[in-house]
Amino acid sequence: MSLTQRAVYSFLLERLDEPSEDLEVIVEGRKLWQAAFKAKENAALTFPGSEWRVKRWMRTNGKKNMP
Repeated sequence: MSLTQRAVYSFLLERLDEPSEDLEVIVEGRKLWQAAFKAKENAALTFPGSEWRVKRWMRTNGKKNMP
């Protein structure tokens, strides 16, 4: 992947202030950490005042994933 290309990531986020509530967010980014930050920002906009952590992530092309 060149520096100008973006990857599409799927994140499963776990809400910390509401047990057992998860949210799947799909975002585009050049780097994994940038995409994770963007996914958490999107979740916070959807649920103001909530805290989220990445529970699982995957590149949509299926090459990498983390349990």
